[in-house]
Amino acid sequence: MKKYEINGIPRYFIFAENGSIISPNAPRPRSEEIKSLLKL
Repeated sequence: MKKYEINGIPRYFIFAENGSIISPNAPRPRSEEIKSLLKL
């Protein structure tokens, strides 16, 4: 929990294909904001 700065549930992350963290505090999956992070 400390490594990923998890303070509560739910917590959303976005990972790259190589396993690196793109966003440790990603928005909810249904939000419009997530599209820019995923480059959709």
